[in-house]
Amino acid sequence: MKPDDEMQFLTEALRVLNEPGRLKMVGLLAMRPRYGEELAEILELSPATISHHLRRLREGRLIRSVKEPPYIRYELRAQVLPRLCGLLQRADEWAAAFGLPSEEMLTQQALRGVLNQEGRVTRLPKSPRHRTLVLRWIVLRFQSGRIYPQREVRRILMELCRDEEAVLQELVARGWLQQKGGVLRRTEEVPA
Repeated sequence: MKPDDEMQFLTEALRVLNEPGRLKMVGLLAMRPRYGEELAEILELSPATISHHLRRLREGRLIRSVKEPPYIRYELRAQVLPRLCGLLQRADEWAAAFGLPSEEMLTQQALRGVLNQEGRVTRLPKSPRHRTLVLRWIVLRFQSGRIYPQREVRRILMELCRDEEAVLQELVARGWLQQKGGVLRRTEEVPA
Protein backbone atom coordinates (compact mmCIF):
# COMPACT_ATOMS: atom_id res chain seq x y z
CA MET A 1 0.00 0.00 0.00
CA LYS A 2 1.25 3.48 -0.87
CA PRO A 3 2.18 5.84 1.99
CA ASP A 4 -0.61 8.27 0.99
CA ASP A 5 -3.18 5.44 1.15
CA GLU A 6 -1.85 4.38 4.56
CA MET A 7 -2.08 7.94 5.87
CA GLN A 8 -5.62 8.23 4.52
CA PHE A 9 -6.57 4.95 6.22
CA LEU A 10 -4.96 6.02 9.52
CA THR A 11 -6.59 9.45 9.46
CA GLU A 12 -10.03 8.05 8.67
CA ALA A 13 -9.76 5.19 11.17
CA LEU A 14 -8.74 7.51 14.00
CA ARG A 15 -11.50 9.96 13.07
CA VAL A 16 -14.12 7.19 13.11
CA LEU A 17 -12.79 5.75 16.38
CA ASN A 18 -12.89 9.18 18.05
CA GLU A 19 -16.24 8.33 19.63
CA PRO A 20 -16.56 6.14 22.75
CA GLY A 21 -19.53 4.14 21.45
CA ARG A 22 -17.74 3.17 18.24
CA LEU A 23 -14.56 2.34 20.11
CA LYS A 24 -16.53 0.03 22.43
CA MET A 25 -18.14 -1.61 19.39
CA VAL A 26 -14.74 -2.29 17.83
CA GLY A 27 -13.64 -3.83 21.12
CA LEU A 28 -16.67 -6.12 21.15
CA LEU A 29 -16.25 -7.03 17.48
CA ALA A 30 -12.56 -7.77 18.06
CA MET A 31 -13.71 -10.57 20.38
CA ARG A 32 -16.11 -12.09 17.84
CA PRO A 33 -18.70 -11.14 15.19
CA ARG A 34 -21.99 -9.80 16.59
CA TYR A 35 -25.48 -8.77 15.50
CA GLY A 36 -26.71 -5.18 15.79
CA GLU A 37 -29.35 -6.19 18.35
CA GLU A 38 -26.65 -7.82 20.47
CA LEU A 39 -24.51 -4.67 20.36
CA ALA A 40 -27.52 -2.51 21.31
CA GLU A 41 -28.25 -4.74 24.29
CA ILE A 42 -24.65 -4.90 25.55
CA LEU A 43 -23.98 -1.18 25.10
CA GLU A 44 -27.48 -0.15 26.19
CA LEU A 45 -27.92 2.05 23.14
CA SER A 46 -30.93 2.46 20.87
CA PRO A 47 -31.05 0.50 17.60
CA ALA A 48 -30.93 3.82 15.71
CA THR A 49 -27.70 4.84 17.52
CA ILE A 50 -26.19 1.41 16.88
CA SER A 51 -27.09 1.65 13.17
CA HIS A 52 -25.49 5.09 12.95
CA HIS A 53 -22.25 3.87 14.58
CA LEU A 54 -22.13 0.72 12.45
CA ARG A 55 -22.60 2.79 9.28
CA ARG A 56 -19.68 5.04 10.30
CA LEU A 57 -17.48 2.01 11.08
CA ARG A 58 -18.33 0.48 7.67
CA GLU A 59 -17.60 3.79 5.89
CA GLY A 60 -14.25 3.87 7.70
CA ARG A 61 -13.51 0.35 6.35
CA LEU A 62 -13.09 -1.03 9.87
CA ILE A 63 -15.93 -3.54 9.82
CA ARG A 64 -17.93 -5.49 7.30
CA SER A 65 -21.49 -6.75 7.37
CA VAL A 66 -22.72 -10.20 6.41
CA LYS A 67 -26.42 -10.62 5.63
CA GLU A 68 -28.04 -13.56 7.39
CA PRO A 69 -31.73 -12.84 6.72
CA PRO A 70 -33.50 -11.44 8.60
CA TYR A 71 -30.38 -10.35 10.55
CA ILE A 72 -27.08 -8.72 9.71
CA ARG A 73 -23.90 -9.87 11.40
CA TYR A 74 -21.03 -7.41 11.84
CA GLU A 75 -17.38 -8.34 12.08
CA LEU A 76 -14.09 -6.55 12.27
CA ARG A 77 -12.25 -6.62 8.96
CA ALA A 78 -9.29 -8.97 9.03
CA GLN A 79 -6.03 -7.24 9.90
CA VAL A 80 -7.67 -3.91 10.85
CA LEU A 81 -6.23 -3.79 14.36
CA PRO A 82 -2.77 -5.12 13.41
CA ARG A 83 -2.66 -2.64 10.51
CA LEU A 84 -3.63 0.28 12.75
CA CYS A 85 -1.08 -0.73 15.37
CA GLY A 86 1.60 -1.19 12.71
CA LEU A 87 0.99 2.27 11.29
CA LEU A 88 1.02 3.89 14.72
CA GLN A 89 4.29 2.15 15.59
CA ARG A 90 5.95 3.67 12.52
CA ALA A 91 5.67 7.12 14.06
CA ASP A 92 8.65 8.66 12.26
CA GLU A 93 7.26 7.67 8.85
CA TRP A 94 3.77 9.04 9.33
CA ALA A 95 5.04 12.08 11.20
CA ALA A 96 7.15 12.87 8.12
CA ALA A 97 4.14 12.32 5.87
CA PHE A 98 2.27 14.96 7.90
CA GLY A 99 5.24 17.33 7.71
CA LEU A 100 6.17 16.97 11.38
CA PRO A 101 9.82 17.14 12.48
CA SER A 102 11.60 13.86 13.24
CA GLU A 103 12.90 13.07 16.72
CA GLU A 104 16.42 13.74 15.43
CA MET A 105 15.41 17.20 14.15
CA LEU A 106 13.80 18.07 17.50
CA THR A 107 16.95 16.97 19.31
CA GLN A 108 19.12 19.08 17.01
CA GLN A 109 16.90 22.11 17.67
CA ALA A 110 17.20 21.60 21.42
CA LEU A 111 20.97 21.18 21.16
CA ARG A 112 21.48 24.25 18.97
CA GLY A 113 21.04 26.64 21.87
CA VAL A 114 23.12 24.73 24.41
CA LEU A 115 26.15 23.35 22.52
CA ASN A 116 29.31 25.39 22.16
CA GLN A 117 31.75 25.13 19.21
CA GLU A 118 33.52 22.16 20.81
CA GLY A 119 30.24 20.24 20.99
CA ARG A 120 29.91 20.53 24.79
CA VAL A 121 26.62 21.25 26.53
CA THR A 122 27.09 24.63 28.21
CA ARG A 123 23.84 24.51 30.21
CA LEU A 124 20.83 22.28 30.68
CA PRO A 125 17.63 23.82 29.32
CA LYS A 126 14.90 24.76 31.80
CA SER A 127 12.11 23.53 29.53
CA PRO A 128 11.33 19.91 30.54
CA ARG A 129 10.98 18.79 26.91
CA HIS A 130 14.30 20.34 25.80
CA ARG A 131 16.03 19.20 28.98
CA THR A 132 14.91 15.62 28.31
CA LEU A 133 16.13 15.79 24.71
CA VAL A 134 19.56 17.10 25.76
CA LEU A 135 19.93 14.53 28.55
CA ARG A 136 18.88 11.78 26.14
CA TRP A 137 21.51 12.97 23.65
CA ILE A 138 24.13 12.79 26.42
CA VAL A 139 23.15 9.34 27.73
CA LEU A 140 23.09 7.85 24.22
CA ARG A 141 26.85 8.52 24.07
CA PHE A 142 27.18 5.56 26.45
CA GLN A 143 26.93 2.04 25.07
CA SER A 144 23.86 0.14 26.19
CA GLY A 145 24.59 -2.58 28.74
CA ARG A 146 28.31 -1.80 29.02
CA ILE A 147 29.69 -1.38 32.53
CA TYR A 148 31.59 1.86 33.08
CA PRO A 149 33.80 2.66 36.06
CA GLN A 150 32.64 5.88 37.71
CA ARG A 151 35.91 7.61 36.77
CA GLU A 152 35.31 6.87 33.07
CA VAL A 153 31.72 8.12 33.27
CA ARG A 154 32.91 11.38 34.78
CA ARG A 155 35.60 11.73 32.08
CA ILE A 156 33.02 11.19 29.31
CA LEU A 157 30.60 13.62 30.92
CA MET A 158 33.36 16.24 31.30
CA GLU A 159 33.91 16.00 27.52
CA LEU A 160 30.18 16.40 26.86
CA CYS A 161 29.02 18.99 29.36
CA ARG A 162 30.06 21.65 31.81
CA ASP A 163 28.35 20.44 35.02
CA GLU A 164 29.04 16.70 34.90
CA GLU A 165 28.00 16.09 38.51
CA ALA A 166 24.49 17.55 38.06
CA VAL A 167 24.07 15.69 34.75
CA LEU A 168 25.21 12.41 36.31
CA GLN A 169 22.75 12.83 39.18
CA GLU A 170 19.89 13.52 36.78
CA LEU A 171 20.74 10.58 34.50
CA VAL A 172 20.79 8.27 37.52
CA ALA A 173 17.56 9.78 38.89
CA ARG A 174 15.82 9.19 35.55
CA GLY A 175 17.00 5.57 35.59
CA TRP A 176 18.94 5.95 32.35
CA LEU A 177 22.21 5.17 34.10
CA GLN A 178 22.14 2.55 36.81
CA GLN A 179 24.70 2.85 39.57
CA LYS A 180 25.91 -0.11 41.58
CA GLY A 181 28.94 0.39 43.76
CA GLY A 182 31.61 2.26 41.82
CA VAL A 183 30.29 1.34 38.36
CA LEU A 184 27.49 2.54 36.12
CA ARG A 185 25.59 0.96 33.25
CA ARG A 186 23.28 2.54 30.69
CA THR A 187 19.85 0.91 30.58
CA GLU A 188 18.78 -0.84 27.39
CA GLU A 189 15.91 1.50 26.68
CA VAL A 190 16.07 5.27 26.88
CA PRO A 191 12.62 6.74 26.22
CA ALA A 192 12.30 9.29 23.43
